[in-house]
Amino acid sequence: MHMSWRISRLLTAVIFMAGSAGAATFVVPSDRDLIHRTDAIVIGTALVSYGQLNSNNGIETVTSISVEKVIKGSGIQETINVVEPGGVFGSRASIIAGAPRFENGERMLLFLARTGNNRWSATELVLGKFTFRNEGGKSLLVRDESEIVGWDPDLKQHRELRRDAAQFLQFVGDEVRGRMPSANYTVTEPVAATTTSPASSGPRFVAAPTFVAQALAFSANSYTIVMSGTQGGRWNVFPNAVSWLSGAGGEPGAPGSGSTAIASAFASWNNDPNSNVNYVYAGADNGTHTQGLHTADGANTILFERDLSAWGAAPFTCSGSSYSGTLGLGGVTNASGTHTGPNGEVFWTTVEGDVEMNKGIANCTTLFNNGDWTSAVTHEVGHTLGFRHSDQNRASSGTCASDPSLECSSAAIMTAVVTHGVNGALQAWDVHAVDAVYPGASAPPPPPAANGSPYDADTKADEAVFRPSEGKWYVKRSAGGTAIVQWGLPNDRPMPADYDGDRTTDLAVWRGGVWYVRPSSAAVMTVAWGIPGDVPVKGDFDADGKADFVVYRPSNGTWYVKYATGATTSRQWGLPGDIPVAADYDGDGRTDFAVFRPSTGFWIIVQSSSGAALSRQWGFSGDTPVPADYDADGRADIAVWRPSEGNWYLNRSTAGIVTIQLGQAGDIPVPNDYDGDSRADTAIWRPSTGQWIMRRSSTSAVFADQWGLPNDVPVPSK
Repeated sequence: MHMSWRISRLLTAVIFMAGSAGAATFVVPSDRDLIHRTDAIVIGTALVSYGQLNSNNGIETVTSISVEKVIKGSGIQETINVVEPGGVFGSRASIIAGAPRFENGERMLLFLARTGNNRWSATELVLGKFTFRNEGGKSLLVRDESEIVGWDPDLKQHRELRRDAAQFLQFVGDEVRGRMPSANYTVTEPVAATTTSPASSGPRFVAAPTFVAQALAFSANSYTIVMSGTQGGRWNVFPNAVSWLSGAGGEPGAPGSGSTAIASAFASWNNDPNSNVNYVYAGADNGTHTQGLHTADGANTILFERDLSAWGAAPFTCSGSSYSGTLGLGGVTNASGTHTGPNGEVFWTTVEGDVEMNKGIANCTTLFNNGDWTSAVTHEVGHTLGFRHSDQNRASSGTCASDPSLECSSAAIMTAVVTHGVNGALQAWDVHAVDAVYPGASAPPPPPAANGSPYDADTKADEAVFRPSEGKWYVKRSAGGTAIVQWGLPNDRPMPADYDGDRTTDLAVWRGGVWYVRPSSAAVMTVAWGIPGDVPVKGDFDADGKADFVVYRPSNGTWYVKYATGATTSRQWGLPGDIPVAADYDGDGRTDFAVFRPSTGFWIIVQSSSGAALSRQWGFSGDTPVPADYDADGRADIAVWRPSEGNWYLNRSTAGIVTIQLGQAGDIPVPNDYDGDSRADTAIWRPSTGQWIMRRSSTSAVFADQWGLPNDVPVPSK
């Protein structure tokens, strides 16, 4: 079995046939408070990391740090060891919620707690690590933002801000020396990236979705935390009961010593009518099951007032209305083997789950009395059911919107930051998740398959539309039958093409610089290529039978190509205002760089077979370029459709010039080979009626068919 692991905010362990997963929640302290609670502050660079076993047979990762400058602390060596929970050792792997990870050569500002002789940990886990980053020509110090889940001390949702590096370092130094400086170093908005090439590294900010899709439009696994490969964890015993114990002593000051919140959490998940979850509270433990998330001990527990300092988290602080620190962790402690779950999907089999709430929460009256405490416990219990965060991807390493195969919501029990004011009640996303992963007898029908193409593989183009309001593709196959598949979000640009070389059209969308491809015969692909404002282009530029990732940048008239092999190239060909019309004009099997210049009506083409340039006037401003092979000679023909007349003007490479009347203003031209004679047919899609109207080249007969609704986007195959 091939095992893989990734570092994320979730605790995930994979031990060949056993694993664990969890999540951490913080009340993020102020920078001033963080400075004073830490033992040392240094600037350093990560040299090398390796895994080892600790005294409890758990995995930890040691990173050697070359110290460049000491801002706080004494007796600090030139090279220090920073030890954090989780990592890889032999055939085992573990990923702990909120634990920082280090890349070789990474330069950082580190807030450190001494945990032994030349042994340090980042203060408050990931909160104590700041990485130097250059963005837009400005030097910043940033945390691993996707790792931070929680509130500010006033219990408002935390929003992580970037810090100007020079100003923040000045603040830290002044605060260490007792000068009480002003905190005027934050950069309130992300600095815009100045990259001019899509191949350049840098952040790509993706807007969160503004909708919640309908229930069960997504696979059951898509609602779960990734444990290995694409598989999440799931209990396989419901509707039989799974019993839980609370820690001996409970949570002082909380209603029912914490049992009230546990009962409310269980009721929320158990009482959904279309699922079969059955969590049962069996009372307080007798003190024999104390391992929690540290290692499996044979009992499912919710433990309070837990010492998490071994994982770099100091006790939670509560004073009046001020709160600070790590609230707790929760998730799947042990999963062993796999089973087939809903709709034939494979899951790891959960055999133990645990929740640990931090030491120091006792008697935080305000926290206990508002509904957020109940929501927090319900949230952590949701992780023991295997659920991911509703607003993040399955690894919690990015936004949910970064993966079009996921349902997303910013208002759910399972959001990364507990939704305020819902008092533990499940929201729409939570209901969809529990219905999909734990369906009861009255569960809805299964979602679409996770792979395969809705298009067919015959020689005729299929009628199809992409519905942005739903993110769904509606395909009417020429070979017979229909298919509906969810793939994408509103404002995505559909880019169907054959990306895996199996001669079947694949689903794909382009989202402001990222391609999301659902190949019919391979794994889902996510490729960052382009920036907002680019125009994505379809084509096979190296004749390998696979569509490449290509964008045309109108601002500089440059084409950027990322071949299916991974190699890249760029070519300046065009001017601002030109329209890209890439196609194979010379019949060598390779797509040629080409633009249509509306201001002059010229087509300007680079022939890939010879490298020669071709310039030809064909069309006027206001025409729509519609290049295609209209005469079956293997070469794309220059052609335009004139909306004002409904006329097609074809300049065919072997069959000569012809004018065909088809369509009217408001129609969308969709030329393609709908009758399978190797010649492109003139065709339009009429948004007002959802009709496809095509003139078949094999018979010259006009055919009309209704498929789609207004505001759909036509996406025929081939």
